[in-house]
Amino acid sequence: MKRYSYLPIVLILLLFTACPKIDTENCHYSITVINDSDFDIYHDIYLDTLGIYQSPKGLIGNAYWLKVPAKGNNRYVSQDCYEYFFTKGTSFYNGTYGLLDSLRVYIFDALEVEQNLKKEMLKRYDLTLEDLRKLDWTVAYPPTEAMKDIIQYPPYIDSD
Repeated sequence: MKRYSYLPIVLILLLFTACPKIDTENCHYSITVINDSDFDIYHDIYLDTLGIYQSPKGLIGNAYWLKVPAKGNNRYVSQDCYEYFFTKGTSFYNGTYGLLDSLRVYIFDALEVEQNLKKEMLKRYDLTLEDLRKLDWTVAYPPTEAMKDIIQYPPYIDSD
């Protein structure tokens, strides 16, 4: 019995050391995705440039983190600072390391994903570290005027 007397103390210490990731000026763990459309969307964020890996079922399974309701927003939290990937490097699936030049954010129609299991891309943003800083770590769909100079597919069309 004495052997387990430290268990509550260890659990309490673990609870306090597993604090939430908080963004600071030089370390951002989160990106907020704003959906200003009239329909729900899924977003998927990739650190590499190798393509889209998550299946429609994967998006649905992670809906809590990846689905954004119409006229709503969702804060996506990474395990590491995004700045780290741009300044220190990241590992790709084949084990090589390199600096990230852009972060890719894909936007999909939630209805197509859920009902037809299709991932037809509505929008793709290629965001540099400077882009993310300029946007205050917020990405919008449809793109806002502030996003007009960001690389995106299909290209930004000015509504004026």
